[in-house]
Amino acid sequence: MRDAERYRAVAAELEAKARQGSSVPARIEWEIIARSYRRLALLADQNALADIYYEPPLERPVLQQQQIQPKPESE
Repeated sequence: MRDAERYRAVAAELEAKARQGSSVPARIEWEIIARSYRRLALLADQNALADIYYEPPLERPVLQQQQIQPKPESE
């Protein structure tokens, strides 16, 4: 199942909970969360249309720093 479809399914479940809510504040909260999932579904649809690919950066060898060695004391 695509992300957008999954978000829409969750939104539908949340809307059903909002209709069955016992108190007005609870129903409002369920509706707000459902609206957020609907928005996520729209964004997932838009992202599916984008031709963006992630290419990880090439690994660079780790350079070790040289430490300055103290000069030997001359006798």
